[in-house]
Amino acid sequence: MGAEGRQHNRVKINRKVVIALSNGEYVTVRACDISEGGIGVVCPYNCDVGSNFDIYFDLTGSRTSMVKVRAEVRFVNLIGTIDEYRIGMSFKRFYGNGKETLEKYLQRRGSQPSWV
Repeated sequence: MGAEGRQHNRVKINRKVVIALSNGEYVTVRACDISEGGIGVVCPYNCDVGSNFDIYFDLTGSRTSMVKVRAEVRFVNLIGTIDEYRIGMSFKRFYGNGKETLEKYLQRRGSQPSWV
């Protein structure tokens, strides 16, 4: 268990995440944290708990290392009085080398001093 009493420690990030909707459209949201098990996003859109989406994000700044993963919505919370939602998603299935890319990123972030 992580420091938060969670299975995986979360790392704060500020990255764009593209979500593929079932109707073929794409929406771009902002990730606020990530772990080996999932990702948290903040966006103006609501969705249903249990929904599954393919999501895409870049952790390294290289388009060749884009992470693509199937994710399931675990919770949706309205943020205060603004029309934004904090959505927690768990990773269900990685495509390509996405899992390895994520693990390398988290390992690198975990070895940085806490003030960085």
